[in-house]
Amino acid sequence: MLTRDEVLDLLEQRSWIKATDHNLWVELTTMPEDHDGYLEDLANRPDQIGNLEIHKIVDLKRGNFAIITLFEVSQPQAEKVYTYEYVSWKNGPLSGAKGLVLIADAEDRITHFVILRGSKFAVGGDAFDVVGGFASPDEKGVSGMLARFEEEFKEELGLSENLIVKKIHNLGRILPDAGMTNNHPQLFVAIIDASQAELIGELPNPDPWELSIGPTIMPVERMRDTVMANDDAYFHILVTRAVAQGILPASLLEPDN
Repeated sequence: MLTRDEVLDLLEQRSWIKATDHNLWVELTTMPEDHDGYLEDLANRPDQIGNLEIHKIVDLKRGNFAIITLFEVSQPQAEKVYTYEYVSWKNGPLSGAKGLVLIADAEDRITHFVILRGSKFAVGGDAFDVVGGFASPDEKGVSGMLARFEEEFKEELGLSENLIVKKIHNLGRILPDAGMTNNHPQLFVAIIDASQAELIGELPNPDPWELSIGPTIMPVERMRDTVMANDDAYFHILVTRAVAQGILPASLLEPDN
C-alpha cells in the first residue's frame, strides 16, 4: 500500500484533479487516515473510462462509512456535459471480507450451514446476511482479509477465540454492484467442527456499529430452499463458488424430483 504522500502525488497527476475546485482538493488531502483505501483507488482512476472522458470532480458526499464522488464527464461528439457518480467505502475497493460458515462431522462431511438474519439499515428492515465485515487500515491483501474474516465470524456467531477452524477456503473477490460501486471484497468459506457448533449464538456481538442480527444453523439438505428464499447476493455467490470448487456438491441445488 502506498503512503498518503505517494497517493497524493499520484492524484495530482490526474488531469481531472487539476481542473477540480481547490476546496475539494483540500477536502481530499485532509481526509482521515482510514480513508486511504478510497484515496488510493481514486488516484488510480484513469482520465478516460471506455468512451467517457473525465473532466473534474464536482462534489463529494461523505458519511460514516461511504463516499459518493460526483464527476463532470462527457462523451466524444456529445453536445452536453453531464455528471456521473460512484459509491466507495472509505476503505476503498478491498473493503473487507464476507464468508459462508459450514459445519462438518467427524468424517469431514458437510452437514449444516450457517446464515444470519437481522436488521439492515439500508433496506429498512430485516434481511439475510453472511458473516464478515469491514477491514481496518492495517488489514490489506488476502492475509489481512483472512484475519478480518476469522475475527468477524467468531464475533458474529458468538464463538470463542479458542474455536478450532478445520479449514478456510479462499474464494476470490466479487463486484457486488459494478454499476454503482467499486466495492470488491474478499470471499471465504470456513468449515468448523460439529462438536463446536453448539456454541454458536451464546455470546453477544461486541461490535457497537452492528444492528441486531443473529445466526441460524440449517441442515445442508435445506440449501436449495434457502437459496430460493434468500435474497442476499453474497450468500448466492458463496454457495455458487463453493459448488464450483467442489466444497459443496452440486446436487444440493438440484430440484426435487
